Amino acid sequence: MAREIPKRASRWLDVLRVASFRAIFIAHVISLSGTLVAQVALSVRIHERTGSSFLSALTFALGLLPHALAGALSSRCHLPARRTLIGCELLAGGLIAGMAVPDLPVAMLLAATFLAGTFGSLFAVTRAASLPELVPAGLYPLAHSVLRMSSNSAQIASYAFGGLLLTKWSSGTILLIDAATFLISAIILYRGLPISEMPAGAARRPAASPAIHRDSWVALRKPELRALVLLGWLLPVVCVVPEALAVPYARGMNGTGWDVGVLLAALSAGSVVGEFWAGRTLGERARVTAIVPLGLMQLIPLLVYGMTPIVPIAAVALFVSGLGAGHRLGLDQRVLELTDPQTRGPVLAIATAGLMIAQGAAFAAAGALGDTFAPHWVVAGSAIAGIPCALLLMMASRSSRSS
Repeated sequence: MAREIPKRASRWLDVLRVASFRAIFIAHVISLSGTLVAQVALSVRIHERTGSSFLSALTFALGLLPHALAGALSSRCHLPARRTLIGCELLAGGLIAGMAVPDLPVAMLLAATFLAGTFGSLFAVTRAASLPELVPAGLYPLAHSVLRMSSNSAQIASYAFGGLLLTKWSSGTILLIDAATFLISAIILYRGLPISEMPAGAARRPAASPAIHRDSWVALRKPELRALVLLGWLLPVVCVVPEALAVPYARGMNGTGWDVGVLLAALSAGSVVGEFWAGRTLGERARVTAIVPLGLMQLIPLLVYGMTPIVPIAAVALFVSGLGAGHRLGLDQRVLELTDPQTRGPVLAIATAGLMIAQGAAFAAAGALGDTFAPHWVVAGSAIAGIPCALLLMMASRSSRSS
């Protein structure tokens, strides 16, 4: 495993040259792409069968809410990180294959989605805690950014492609393809992560050392670190609201599955462009300075929803919102600087789990509100509420740094 920090400025290719990270990256893209396509199929299928915005959004939320269990699961998992990652992929794939059974009741589909999300949550937390061990410290912000951009890129293709596939294939066929992607991912991890390059401590550290786990929570008492972590949760939470309501919003505009895919892909497309630009053009200090303007850029365009825009205009607003995702590089940089090597892994695992829990709760809450209020008001209202909260957290982080 590479440990030396490049003497020149870090570049994207430096991250991909780390063999163990490259295996995680490829496996992540393959399994995530299949899952996202299946989510579109399930969401549309459930909305057609029930007519409920809440149940439709719940198919997305149940893939994220199990992160509430991820901390407890990781604390009881005594397997090395490599085995944990592979096992999670195999178990999640098996559950998704079972969801392909024809005429499976909606309750069973949602339950299987939750269980598969539980293994996905353990996978994400284990990967987050292990990532600082896999790449040099100087490459960590870019490595984290590569995973985010690959997720967003997969969303662009998968959401749009998923809408198109719905016109050709059944949701059962799409689910079987998704299950196959998990098997492929597990094989890549098995071959690409030698035991010597996946320290067992990265997966077991929170359980094996309660003092370290306790210190990670103490570290979050630092005002600036706490404000940065909360800001890192708040902005993505607001941005998932239009995704949660993409199906009812598009159907309310007499849109098709393709329109749903476009709305789901637009924010991710902007996020890829925004993070790539920030990583390529901004230095470490400039990334930190850009947290405020880029963070606000994520929220302000969502106010357009208050005017009930047609699908193409809504998609443009979501794309512009996504451009603000470059702020995450600055957040990662500051979090890395404010944590010591001993507690860094657990702090990053807490941040990842908390983000996924918050996003899952936001999906469910947005869906529930969408059954009572018009979807465009829910999206615009979330932005109106989010902007002052984001400003307060930004002020807290800046005042702490200057003190």
